[in-house]
Amino acid sequence: MESVIDAKGPPLRSQLAEYWDYRGLLWHLVVKELKVRYRQTTLGIAWSLAQPLLPALILGAVFSHTLAGGKDLSVPYALLLLSGLVPWSFLSSAVNSASGAFVSNGYILTKVYFPRAVLPAASVMAASVEFMGGCAILCAWAMVAGYPIRWSWLGLPGMLIYTALLAFLISIGIASLNVLYRDIRHALPFLLQVWMYATPILYTPQLVPEKWRWLLGLNPMTGIVLGFRSVLFGTPFDARLGATSVCAGVVAGIAGIVIFLRLQHELAESV
Repeated sequence: MESVIDAKGPPLRSQLAEYWDYRGLLWHLVVKELKVRYRQTTLGIAWSLAQPLLPALILGAVFSHTLAGGKDLSVPYALLLLSGLVPWSFLSSAVNSASGAFVSNGYILTKVYFPRAVLPAASVMAASVEFMGGCAILCAWAMVAGYPIRWSWLGLPGMLIYTALLAFLISIGIASLNVLYRDIRHALPFLLQVWMYATPILYTPQLVPEKWRWLLGLNPMTGIVLGFRSVLFGTPFDARLGATSVCAGVVAGIAGIVIFLRLQHELAESV
């Protein structure tokens, strides 16, 4: 059967079916990315797992008496830190690697046709392996610290999927823009660092003056961090702040999709 692709591309439903047809390619790219990432490393994935763990221990020792506050004082500050650093380290790593997926694989884009979003999706899925390992360490530490397994822990897979989806949708937009504006790759590490400090990882929302606390809801990562802490430790969850954060995540995700759909047919020519 002959396929005809016009300038606007195939309908969205056909595109989604096409991604399913190319799931084998996605799996191959994920395995390749993991092999490249840990090739010729002695400790392998242990280096990635240490990325959120070591800062949690160091920052926990330094800021335990100054940045821990509010109702979350019942949770050891280092553990509270880790519960924020695990999802943040994943999102930061995923966005960093996926944002350059089109540029670094330009030689493939210009020679072979395949659904373009497969490339950043592979980077995000490879980072998800480390995310799951970090969640395992977080749960183990929580149990050692005296927080037993509870029914709310069943919400962790949902938190993981939501965080991965957010990272993917943001990444496809940034990766598309990065093809046209190469300055993005230089600005991205700085922007991610600013985003981290704007996320209640080192501190709790209770330390932010109440009249300014609503600004935390404009951050898509706020709901994720608060959700992790509530699920693991039973800390109070600010429903209004969490709902606003989810809405901000939906807006960010839609923006990523719109940017990608507008630019996907120009990637091969511009890369």
